[in-house]
This record gives sequence, structure tokens and C-alpha cells, in this order.
Amino acid sequence: METTGPQNKARRTPGGVVIVCVAFLMVNAVAVAVCVWGGLSVEGYRSLAEIENTYRLVMAGELFFIMFLWPLLGARRGAVSVPVLAALIVISVPLVLVAAWVADVPVYTVLLTHLLLLSVSAAVVSACRLVGRKGVSYWRYYYLAAAALAGGVPLVQFLLLDLTGQGLRWLSCIAPFWAMELAQQTGPDASRLLWTVSVLFFAAIATAAQRV
Repeated sequence: METTGPQNKARRTPGGVVIVCVAFLMVNAVAVAVCVWGGLSVEGYRSLAEIENTYRLVMAGELFFIMFLWPLLGARRGAVSVPVLAALIVISVPLVLVAAWVADVPVYTVLLTHLLLLSVSAAVVSACRLVGRKGVSYWRYYYLAAAALAGGVPLVQFLLLDLTGQGLRWLSCIAPFWAMELAQQTGPDASRLLWTVSVLFFAAIATAAQRV
């Protein structure tokens, strides 16, 4: 993957920002459309793509975009930055509100999920800047770390639960997709402490990446 290096700084291009914004909107729109129209629903089989899961699917899609697609589409074009993130949040507001409305998601859940999304986004922006300073070869470490957090940590949790009968729930603090689920839980299973630790964890990553 071509990207910025210490001697080859990425320049922000209007085309790059547009590509990122359009791709982000497409992810949101597809998630809403699939759930609202039941594109993946099968009679007698409960699917994630159901109308009550619309908001969950939208937030999962946004998180996947921020962690994996945003650097891929925007890094060398200078489109991974705080202003671009602000633009992404603003343009996605209508679809996010539609998703929250059809899934009957309360306002405080929307706030919690977006605080977590902003925390993860800050970590991504700082990590991309770090890679830009270090050089092209460091992209492998970014995607390795992102994949480990997104998929490796849940795999460890699953194996522990299967082998010992006891999972380590605190691992959800460092697994971004699990943390996003935590932000949407209600009732006795909800854990605002774990969600808070998740936000602080990714904020700490952002701060550390800026100082390296």
C-alpha cells in the first residue's frame, strides 16, 4: 500500500476527500437498506440484518470503515484527518438518525456509540500519521494491530470460554466491535464501566501514537 513517508508527505486532495465521503455514505446507506427492506432475511431464520438491528449494523459498518477502509482509501490522499472525520460524522447524520429511529434506539445510546467511534477514530488518525512519519513498511503493523484488536481478541475470548467455561469479559474493552456492542446494551447486562475503559483505551492509543 502506497502512503506517505518522512520525505513524501501526503497532500490533501479534494478528490480524495470526496472518495472517502462517498464510500462512507455508501456503507451507511447499504446497512440501512439491507435491514429496512430485509434483503438478507430468510423465513424461519433470525438474521443480523433485521429492522431492529439497523442501528447496530450501521455502527458496525462505520467502525469497519474507520479502521480498515478509511486508511486504505484516504491515507495517501491526505484524507485521514480530524476535519475529514468531522465531515464524515456530519454527512452521515441523516442515515444514522433513520437507523436509530427504525430500531427505536434511545438518544443516550446514540451519544455513547458516537463517543466510542470518535475515540477509535482519533486512534486511527494518530496511527496513520505515525505510519506517515515512519514509512510505507509500517502499514503492515497497522493492519496487523487492527486485525488483532478486531478479530484476534474475540477469538481468544471464544477459546477461553470454550476450553474453560469462563470468558474474560474485560477483553471487550480492547476489542472495538465488542466495545460498540457494550455501548448499546441495556438492562442488567450493560456495563458502562467497561464502555468507559474502552473509550479511554483508544484515547490512550491516540495520545501514544502522537508522541512516538
